[in-house]
Amino acid sequence: MLEVSDFSTVGRVMSRINDDPDHIIVTLGEHTNDRMTSFYVTTPSGFQIEYGCDGLVVDDDTWQATTTTRSAPGATGTSRPTPEPPPETKGKLCPPPRS
Repeated sequence: MLEVSDFSTVGRVMSRINDDPDHIIVTLGEHTNDRMTSFYVTTPSGFQIEYGCDGLVVDDDTWQATTTTRSAPGATGTSRPTPEPPPETKGKLCPPPRS
């Protein structure tokens, strides 16, 4: 996971990656549980990363655990199937993230 400080940076990187859509694993969206706005890509060296911003900051002294369901309000975004990896990387990639 690479977290940057602002949505503009995420948007600029997403725009550059859109020039090569085969690397996109999951398109831009927001996590229900931690409010992270991010997308998932395969890097040129063949591993997968999440790139995003604005994740929830937790204060260990005051944090109260909660349960989140897939249908919780606030989750946005679209996913797409994982593209078939190039033959030379088959078996070396992490499984796709769960949404």
